[in-house]
Amino acid sequence: MVEIAVVGGGMSGLSCAHWLMRRATAVNLRLFEANSYLGGTVHTVLNSGFYIEAGPNAFLDNKPETIELTRAVGLEPQLVRADQSAARRFIACAGRLYDVPQSPAALMRSTLLPLGGRLRLLTEPFRSRGAKSDESIAEFGRRRLGRWALERLIDPVVTGIFAGDVNQLSMASAFPQIKALELNHGSLLRGMLARRRSATHTGKKLDAGATRATGGLLSFRYGMGELPAAIARQLGDRLRIAHRLVQLNASTDQRWEMRFETPAGFESVKADLVILALPAFTVGELLRSVSAEAAAASRAISYSSAVVVGLGFAPDQFKPPRGFGFLVPSMEKKPILGCLFASTIFPGYHVPDGHAMVRVILGGAHWPQLVDEPDDQVTRLVCNELSILFREPISPILVEIIRWKRAIPQYTIGHQERVLAIDRLSSQFPSLFVIGNAFRGVAMTDCVAAGKRTAGKVVERLRAQ
Repeated sequence: MVEIAVVGGGMSGLSCAHWLMRRATAVNLRLFEANSYLGGTVHTVLNSGFYIEAGPNAFLDNKPETIELTRAVGLEPQLVRADQSAARRFIACAGRLYDVPQSPAALMRSTLLPLGGRLRLLTEPFRSRGAKSDESIAEFGRRRLGRWALERLIDPVVTGIFAGDVNQLSMASAFPQIKALELNHGSLLRGMLARRRSATHTGKKLDAGATRATGGLLSFRYGMGELPAAIARQLGDRLRIAHRLVQLNASTDQRWEMRFETPAGFESVKADLVILALPAFTVGELLRSVSAEAAAASRAISYSSAVVVGLGFAPDQFKPPRGFGFLVPSMEKKPILGCLFASTIFPGYHVPDGHAMVRVILGGAHWPQLVDEPDDQVTRLVCNELSILFREPISPILVEIIRWKRAIPQYTIGHQERVLAIDRLSSQFPSLFVIGNAFRGVAMTDCVAAGKRTAGKVVERLRAQ
């Protein structure tokens, strides 16, 4: 029997373990997780009938791997689709909510950008390609679309995904498909038109992100936490919870020696093949004795912190607008990064009948200190900011605060080189794999896809032996 160890029970590790369980034969598979729960940030807190997402609120159906995984674990009947109004997004700017334009024509009519900013957009097809091989999102956005579009459109979108700083994040690493439009077509507009023509000609559906603000937005009847729980049920006794990997070494017999810290003490485990599905900073520490280059590259990947605040309201209290929620540009100097109108995205689910719920995200790269603020100060800050924006008192009947230190990896300038350095591990150690949201996509769907892809590589390796 080949001993396979998947270390890390977030969605990357869970997806990989699931597909290995289904595809790999003659193997002894175990998944080790340091925490007492699985799923990483994909976690749902139930409080007084409110299902509050600690991390992702939903997922898009633009990557088939997540739908396939959902079906494989028997959760397809539990899928719920977002209300059509969730396509409506807002930007909170200068004390009011602006609709995010859903088309080029709507963008040119929108007062979110001043007239000069809208006219600047018309010059995009005539802008030259950037000279830098790796430039920041701020440099790219300013060069192609202008300062106003950067500050009031691009910046808040980046905030919603990375909780990061557009001046530090790499355009090529954070948004490779958009960067490719410029490289291949010389213009974002020409590239989008070319993709649209190609899709029309071939009859294929474009990626959701290329055509509209939201694709098919999905969750589960009892929250996103249903997915990791369902995978865990299928893995059964292959799971080892509360096992934190503290040491990894390549042994002389071409196996991997691992030392885990557990509630009962330390435990030594050997495996023929190891998949590390862990945060980059943890990977960096574990690889010190394996590869100095890969260890340094992993440790160089930074993270932003975030605070998630769930607010529940009685039927006669605050009702959020119909829509997905709002994002706040960093130029506003507000500690709130954004707010999701949770009870209007999936009406009839996740809250008691007649009640309402919003989920506010704070902190990020510009306000890292908020992750350590006391609960009462965080609650007061959130309610005050929402009261100012909506011009009415905000008095929730329920407050749930979830803190994430080093929550979201930051794909800063030089990220591609760091990932390549980690990839070079495979030539020296073909039985060691490193995956996770720190490398090629922070979304849950990216993690699920990476897990399945890695499982396929493992199966190929086993067949070749």
